Order: sequence, then C-alpha cells, then structure tokens
Amino acid sequence: MKKISYVGMFLLTLALAMPVYAANIKGCSVIGSKVQIDVKIANTVHLVVLIIQIAVPVLLVVFGMMDLTKAVIAGKEDEIKKAQMIFVKRLIAGALVFFVFVIVKMLVSFVADDDGIMNCACIYDTENSKIVLFYQGNIDEVEILNKAKEKLTNYMVPNKVVKLDKLPYNANGKIDRKLLQNMNKENN
Repeated sequence: MKKISYVGMFLLTLALAMPVYAANIKGCSVIGSKVQIDVKIANTVHLVVLIIQIAVPVLLVVFGMMDLTKAVIAGKEDEIKKAQMIFVKRLIAGALVFFVFVIVKMLVSFVADDDGIMNCACIYDTENSKIVLFYQGNIDEVEILNKAKEKLTNYMVPNKVVKLDKLPYNANGKIDRKLLQNMNKENN
C-alpha cells in the first residue's frame, strides 16, 4: 500500500510539473483572442506548484522526524529501527518529489531548445483574423511553419511568421506586445 502511495505521489507531481514548465519555457501566447490564459491563473498555478515542490518534502521529513522521536522516547529498540527505516523512506520520497520538478523542467528545456527558437510571442491580428508569430532564433520561417503544422492543430498554426533579431521588451522586462501589434500593422 505504501509503494502505491509513493508512486501516486510521484505521478501527481509529474502531472503537475509538466504543463507549468512547458508553458514557462516557450512563453508563446496569443493576445486579442480567446486562447490567451489570464496571468493571474498562470501565477496561481506556478505558486501552487512551488508550494507542492517545497512543502511536501518538508512535511515528509518533519513527520519522519516526529515518528523517530516518538520511538526514541519510547526506548524500544525494535520501534527505533522501524522508525529509522520509515524516516529514510520519507527522506527518499521527499527528495523524489523535490527533484521530479527539477528533472521535468530540465527535460522540457532540452526539448524546447532543440527547435532553434530562442524566444517567441504571438499576436492576433483582429483586422485580418490571423495569428502572427514573432520569433527570435536560428530557424527560417518555412521550417518554423512546418514544425508548427506538425505539433499544432490547424486553427493554432500561425498564418504569418516574422523573424526578428531581438524581440522588443517593455520597461517591466516583458515582451512588448503592443509594439508587435504596431509592427504588424505597419507591415500590412
């Protein structure tokens, strides 16, 4: 039964970690359409994942220490050995929970870096009803469209792709999407 709970905790952690980190690595979103995710929701999910990553291992260690302390106070040798084994198992489970997030983030970043896109942002051209992808990287427009067609459903594939030497950033250090909207209007 305990093995099942550890496996379940591992799978839950993996399931929670993957979408959040996949979204954070790419940083692509569509503005001006129903596809955009509210920043508050994304920040809340990120906070929950951080709490799970930190709180679960700490709680596992604390509960293991409490069990070990009870056994030591009781003074029974067999209970102390049993509590030591449980404590070690909880330490390992805590380390697994913590490092699953790190490993998943690392794997997703390797996959994301493979495609030659360093950074990207999408805007929705409301006048022409088209998705425009602005990107920075060492891949050409045709190749990026082919990759998008392989990985995305048809309605999500950008209608126009624009390669930039560097994406514009605002004073807060975020991609300046209003400037991208203006650049798109000037090029039409």
